[in-house]
Amino acid sequence: MQSIPASPLPPLPRPSATWLMALKVAGIYGGLAAAWIVVSELVVVGRTGASRELLWLEISKGLGFVAVTSALLVLLVRHYLRILQKAESLQWAGEPQFRSLVEQSIVGVYLIQNNRFAYVNPRLAEIFGYTPAEITERLVVADLVAAVDRAAILASLASRLRGETTGQNYSFRGLHRNGWPLQLESHGNRIEHQGKPAIIGTLLDVTDRHEAEAALRESEARYRLLIQTAPEAIVVLDLNQGRFVDYNQQAELLFEMSGEELSRHGLADLSPENQPDGRRSAEVTAAQVALAVAGGTPTFEWVHRSRTGREIPCEIRLVRLPAHGRTLIRGSIMDITEQRQAEEHGRKLEEELRQAQKLQAIGTLAGGIAHDFNNILAAILGNAQLLKLLLPPGDAGQAKVSQILVASNRAKDLVQQILMFSRQRDQEKRVLQLGPLVIEAARLIEVNLSPAVRLEVAAARDLPAVLADPTQMHQIVVNLCTNALHAMRNGGGTLNVSLAAVSLSVQASQSKPGLPPGRYVCLKVSDTGHGMNAATLQRIYEPFFTTKPVGDGTGLGLAVVHGIVQSHNGGISVSSEPGRGTTFSLYFPANADGAGAETKQVPDLATGQNQRILFVDDETPIAEVARVMLPRLGYRVTVFVKPREALEYFRLNLADIDLLMTDLSMPELSGVDLIREAIRLKPGLPAVLLTGYGKTFDSRASSSLNIREVITKPFTMENLASAIHGALVPKR
Repeated sequence: MQSIPASPLPPLPRPSATWLMALKVAGIYGGLAAAWIVVSELVVVGRTGASRELLWLEISKGLGFVAVTSALLVLLVRHYLRILQKAESLQWAGEPQFRSLVEQSIVGVYLIQNNRFAYVNPRLAEIFGYTPAEITERLVVADLVAAVDRAAILASLASRLRGETTGQNYSFRGLHRNGWPLQLESHGNRIEHQGKPAIIGTLLDVTDRHEAEAALRESEARYRLLIQTAPEAIVVLDLNQGRFVDYNQQAELLFEMSGEELSRHGLADLSPENQPDGRRSAEVTAAQVALAVAGGTPTFEWVHRSRTGREIPCEIRLVRLPAHGRTLIRGSIMDITEQRQAEEHGRKLEEELRQAQKLQAIGTLAGGIAHDFNNILAAILGNAQLLKLLLPPGDAGQAKVSQILVASNRAKDLVQQILMFSRQRDQEKRVLQLGPLVIEAARLIEVNLSPAVRLEVAAARDLPAVLADPTQMHQIVVNLCTNALHAMRNGGGTLNVSLAAVSLSVQASQSKPGLPPGRYVCLKVSDTGHGMNAATLQRIYEPFFTTKPVGDGTGLGLAVVHGIVQSHNGGISVSSEPGRGTTFSLYFPANADGAGAETKQVPDLATGQNQRILFVDDETPIAEVARVMLPRLGYRVTVFVKPREALEYFRLNLADIDLLMTDLSMPELSGVDLIREAIRLKPGLPAVLLTGYGKTFDSRASSSLNIREVITKPFTMENLASAIHGALVPKR
């Protein structure tokens, strides 16, 4: 800080002013004296008749005397002026103790007269960055006032000098010597100084305080913003008053109270009498608050109670706030209701995860079993067909063989469901009639009916065809009927399965979300069982949700049904009431190409023209069926159960082989690898792939390997005839 030399009190007048006053007095004296001497000498000469030379000599002597005395008078007058002004200043300043007080004051002191500073103390000069002499000799009042307040300050000074206003406190913005603004407070009174009005007053620099207050207001605004936008509820507890003195909007929402209501409560007031662990809320609250008062930051779980009585599990963190003369505790309260629910749902999600893992393992096992079972079924179905061909018409064995074929086909459908469950079978949509499929599925359900349940099946005539996966349609019927039987197992009732064609208008389609207007085939499955309430209806399609006892269901049935319906661009609705049964209505779009199901045009069974087929399957029974069946279809066949032996034979008989048929999964060499080697030796060789897994083979791989048909085991003679014809005579 710049050192400001102290000035004496009171200030001496400027040297030029005292000299000017003395010169004025001496000038007046000199002029009057000189005039007197000249006039008096002229009168004397006129009376006595003295000579002119004597006249001017006397005048010169007189004027010299006047000049000398005038000079002495200047010095004398200036001296006495200084004495008089000093005496007057001493009279204004008072006793030496007052002089010392003013000179050493930490408050600026000033005397303003004629819009100039007649006196300033060292502190006032320091505030503005000047010396006292610089202010009193060179500056006017306006020089020390910021432009924005200059007019107002000058008007105020004029008003007080005229006596229109008395002393008052006021604030204004000053201007430091270096140009930066100052925030100042002043108090001034009107006095008489040297016979003229003047203003004497004090000046206080409050720039730092003003900035601190502004910073405090800004800090408080940030604090309020942080509190109000915090995700948790925040309250401030005054221990002296025992109530909340501050809170944010989240606290009002949490406790379902207005701010006025909250201000009448404390932490313990908004808690049940006892916590879930049996501890008394008031005692535990007091202990935790005591920890915060001691400087700790206790964090603990707590159950609060809102104004409506709702109990809220919370996590609370307490901390003591700095406060003068008060003990304030801030509480941050986080509602952990969702966290608790998530933790509780985590005994259920974990169980569902285990169930899903179990299902995945079962699915993998089922896929492997289905593959082997398909191979067995292929042998049974193939041999049964051959046996039916060998038996003469009307033979008693024909009926038995037909039963074997029916049972084998049912087993085939069952395996397809197993493959779908294990996710090893892709969707195979085709145009079909739902009537026969639904009736067949209902017959399978019928064998499990209890005597107390009656099954009713109805399918309208001339139903439009739909584009659907038959196995998935079968699964829908089975799942819905199984649920219906479970709902009626205690009291019995009626299970109704029906099919009908419906047309949805624009207005009707609006009540069935996701369905555009048009023609549909509606499958309804209804029961007269115990029904469902509204809460259950909202969750029936959730995976793993079930109302059945543990071990009595997986909760996947309706989720699978819902997924299948959506994948077929259909819709599903359900109506149910407790004690009044349940009805599911499923809507499948009618096939746009026509009402009839698409039929694949295949030639008669014996359509071969003696082409040579190389057939490879590591299952001997299937290989033997092919050895007998293919010649009956008009083909020559060479059969192998070992793929490497088949490949070696192919190398030696390239020109004679017209078609390669091979199983997909074989030891030593897979069917795909066998086909790859074969077309390397004979490009353009058509191939047919047989598989027991049910997966649709990648079309890009099929094209690159010239695989023209894929047959899913178990196959029939019709399957073989169609596939071979399609491979040898590809579509154009």
